[in-house]
Amino acid sequence: RYTVFSKFSNRVEEHPNDWKGFVPDLIIMKKNKVRCFIFETAQSILEEQFLKRAEQLSHVSYKDFKIEPNLVIRSKETYRQCAEILKEYEFNIKIKLMKKSTKPKKVLRE
Repeated sequence: RYTVFSKFSNRVEEHPNDWKGFVPDLIIMKKNKVRCFIFETAQSILEEQFLKRAEQLSHVSYKDFKIEPNLVIRSKETYRQCAEILKEYEFNIKIKLMKKSTKPKKVLRE
């Protein structure tokens, strides 16, 4: 039910054939909704190019689809910094905190 596009996988296309403009790191399409994601690190949000990527992400459009731009980060501190930046520049982008992976818990046997 979903169509996925990503720059990070050779198993899927990078973007839809008729996509124009900025290409996010991950695009997930379902019916008439498109979720776009860029992945950032604590270091990358300090770079000058971050504001350009955020601005481009906030202006993504595709046909008559509803676009949901998302910024994915890995720490609470980076989350706070991004929230301040996005608010200051009035970018309408959701921030997603990707929790660090954890080792599987041991299963207790009876």
